[in-house]
Amino acid sequence: MTAHAAEFFTLDEVNRLKIIQDVVDRRLTTQMAALRLGISYRQCRRLLLRYRESGPLGLTLAVSQAIVNMNPIENSLSHFYKYAVARKIDSGS
Repeated sequence: MTAHAAEFFTLDEVNRLKIIQDVVDRRLTTQMAALRLGISYRQCRRLLLRYRESGPLGLTLAVSQAIVNMNPIENSLSHFYKYAVARKIDSGS
């Protein structure tokens, strides 16, 4: 198991990977894995699918993509609030 470029696995990612591998090796059920990971059964099935398609790096890439996808929303909200505050100050209210 290698991480690409300068990316390393965190302890949480290693634990998640071990649990997913246990499901693949049929030592755990998907429902038990979901309980251990604290996610829904459906999310666990998606993790399994991503693991089967992309291997161990597929699990870490999904987490980093989720973080990247949150940033535009946060940025757009901060721009909206800055605009709203600027408009309120300009109007003298």
